[in-house]
Amino acid sequence: MTRTSNKGFDCVQMKRSAQDALRKEYESRKSEFGSYAEFLEAKATEQQWQRDLLAAIRSGAGTKSAPESPPLDARGR
Repeated sequence: MTRTSNKGFDCVQMKRSAQDALRKEYESRKSEFGSYAEFLEAKATEQQWQRDLLAAIRSGAGTKSAPESPPLDARGR
């Protein structure tokens, strides 16, 4: 398999850009928050769809559990 260097999308760069934007916003608003963690919590719940998603995750709605493992035999296999 050969690698191509002509990617149209760079996940690492996108992540770094998002983190940099959050850091810059925090720096400009840090007097509003006791910590960076508090800032992130506020950012994660500022829009209604975010609050709905977190509520669904916390309630387990829409999540599936992993299938049960088959029972082991007497030898533990």
